[in-house]
Amino acid sequence: INHQVVYECVPRMNAGLVWLNGAQMALVAAVPMPTALLAEHLQDEGQRLAFTIYGAAFFLIATSFWATGAFITRRQLLADTADSGLHAGLTRCYAYSVLWTAAAVIVCQFTVLLAVVMWALMFALFAFPLQFGSWARASTGRA
Repeated sequence: INHQVVYECVPRMNAGLVWLNGAQMALVAAVPMPTALLAEHLQDEGQRLAFTIYGAAFFLIATSFWATGAFITRRQLLADTADSGLHAGLTRCYAYSVLWTAAAVIVCQFTVLLAVVMWALMFALFAFPLQFGSWARASTGRA
């Protein structure tokens, strides 16, 4: 969902964006690995480490979405007809998700249950990017 939302407003690519996109797709393709590790150690002594690895994977994915949004803005790759306020809102949400995911990884070292709740809340951002982007745009007053 997020990938389509980010790239549908980009009419032209450059080498940097192609590399960012490739790295982002590699990270997303790797998600089954930490997920399987988490499933294997969900209820044993390796639980905390499994959640940490899982969180690190999503930290990298969140960082890739933020970096992509920032790169598109800095390189002025957004279409002239695109909603720049929505794009700025999405990029801001992705920046918050980087911080939130890092916090969840730290919290996981103390309490796994709270970290799981934090990740569940953060996944709402990734499931509904247009709603969160619109909210972020409205909260800053940027049109």
